Formats: sequence, structure tokens, C-alpha cells
Amino acid sequence: MLYGLFFKTRLMHLKGLLLSAILILGCFFATGQIFSRFQADFSIKEIGFDGKQNLMTGSLYYNKVERTIYYDFEFPEESVMIVADTCTYRPKEKVITPHKMEVSMIDFSIYNLFLNQDLDFYGLNETPYELTEVEENTDMVISTWELPGKQVKEVGKILLSQKKGRLYGLVSLDKEGNVISKQFFLDYDYIENLPFPTRVVQISYLGGQESKKITTYRNVIINSNDHKEKYNYTPDFIPVSSSPALVPVGK
Repeated sequence: MLYGLFFKTRLMHLKGLLLSAILILGCFFATGQIFSRFQADFSIKEIGFDGKQNLMTGSLYYNKVERTIYYDFEFPEESVMIVADTCTYRPKEKVITPHKMEVSMIDFSIYNLFLNQDLDFYGLNETPYELTEVEENTDMVISTWELPGKQVKEVGKILLSQKKGRLYGLVSLDKEGNVISKQFFLDYDYIENLPFPTRVVQISYLGGQESKKITTYRNVIINSNDHKEKYNYTPDFIPVSSSPALVPVGK
């Protein structure tokens, strides 16, 4: 019975993907554009494990071709940070931080997934993760994703939920099945006829405590021809130091 339900759901999923592809192609031929640049104003409210709160505001510019995210912070102080595949640049401090993460910050940023129209499944359908279970509730579909073979014993499952065909939640488990993080994608708005979540809530768990990050996006623009110096950033400084790998500001 489970196999039959799984096969039926998988078939519905494939039909949904085909319909989505047709709609996306329709949008493409209607606009004659390929989306490669993303711009937005953002605010980030953080509540740490210790309960301390922090607020950051600014603008960001993502170039899919150059694979860089340019953060222009306005508050609490003016500063710039550019996230690339291999490192993070901080021009004001003249610091370059190499990335040691195995998973690309760029590939799984919300901006890249949105421009590639991979956001509905958070790009998991383009990774070694495999869909192993599907559960349908009243207003939500929850799918379970796992790495095949021996890898599943080292890395936990990922639970992905969708409402009305859109990504709603993402829960990451450790190999013992404990929840280590949750993400919620809320308040969708249409940008060039494409749905984008303008509020993202991230919750992390550690030692019985939790931290929270709430990111809000406004004034989203796609394929702007302005701010070329930010979309096509080139380092123009000699680094004075490097620092440990940084956690990305937004996903």
C-alpha cells in the first residue's frame, strides 16, 4: 500500500513538475528573459542562544553568472561583505575569509534557488538526496529526503513541507533523528510572475537552547541594469589578514 501511494504521489509530482516547466517556459517566452540578477532591501533580526538580540539592515545584489552576493549594510554600521564560492571579502577591513564548507553557500542561497526556479524543493531534487517518503495532510505535503547508502548513517534526514505547491518548511535532522534546525518560508509575493518568500524564519537548536533569525525582504528587483559595480565586484585591496569561515548572512 505504501509503495502504491508513493508511486501515485511520485507520478503526481512528475506531472506537477511538467506543468511547472510549461508555466516557466511560458513566462520565459512571454518576457524573453533569463533571470540572472537579484536585488532586494533586507532586514535581519537575530536572537542568539544567550537571548541577546541583533538587528541588521541593508541591500543585497546577487549575480548568478559571477556567483557572488554583495551585501551593502546600512545598520548598525555601514559596511560591505561579498560572498563568493571560495571565499568572503570584507573590503573595509581588508579581510578575505576562505570557505571550508563542503556545500556551496551560493548554490543553496534563496536567491540562486529562486532565479533557477528550484525553490519549491530547495534544490534537493538536484542533489544526491533521494525522495524516500511522502505524506499528505489537510493543507500540506511533507516529503522525506535521505542520502543513499552508507551516507545516510552519517547525515540525517531532511523533511520538506509544501503548501499550495510552494516551499513552506525545511527541517534538518541529525543521524539520531534530533531536530537541529528549522526554516519557514512565508509571505510570498510575485516578482515577474514568480513566487518569492519575503520573510524567512530560521531556528537552530544546540544543547537544549534555540537561536532565531528572521529575514525580511522588500523592493525585490530582477535583472536590474543598475549597480553594475556591485553585481560585478572585483577585489581592489591587498588583504591584511584572514579569519575563520563565516556563516552566511542570508540564504
